[in-house]
Amino acid sequence: MPVEDPLLLVCTNSKRDVCCALYGRPIATALNLWECTHTGGHRFAPTGVLLPTGHLYGRLDHQLAQRVVTEGIMADRCRGRSCFTPRGQVAEVAVRAQIGETRDVLTVVGETEDSATVRHTDGREWRVALTEQPVPPRPASCGKSPDIAIALVATAVDQLVEVCR
Repeated sequence: MPVEDPLLLVCTNSKRDVCCALYGRPIATALNLWECTHTGGHRFAPTGVLLPTGHLYGRLDHQLAQRVVTEGIMADRCRGRSCFTPRGQVAEVAVRAQIGETRDVLTVVGETEDSATVRHTDGREWRVALTEQPVPPRPASCGKSPDIAIALVATAVDQLVEVCR
C-alpha cells in the first residue's frame, strides 16, 4: 500500500552505534515512527531519513522529529539529501535555511570545487560558496574518543536568479 504522508525512519540499530538505539528508540516509540537499521552518520546519533525525499537528519530529538513529519523538510540538523554529493547537500541545506523552504522544491544543478548552484522549481537560483574548515574534535561514534574533524561548510549564499511574482 503506497504511503501518502512523509515517513521518518529513525535508526535504532545498536550494532553499528549504541547511541542510535539509546536515543533513537525512545523517539520512534514516542512518536510512533518507523525504526530502521543503519542510515549512515552514526556520529550524529540518533539519525533519521525522511521519505520519500531522502533528507538525512542527525541529533534528532522528539520536537524536531515531530516538526519534520508535520511541517516538512527542516534545515535544522538536516545533513542533506541522500541523492546529492556532499557539496550539493551542504548547498541545498544552506539555501533551505536562508529562504525558510520546507517543500521538496530545491535541486542542485551544478558544482565546482568551491561552490554549488541550487535551483528552486520557481526558477530562482543561488550559488553557495563552500569551504572545508576544521571543527572541534568529535567522536566518530558513541563511546569513542574524539578525533580531529574537517567539515564542509557554506560560507556565502548569493542569489543568481530572481523571479518576479
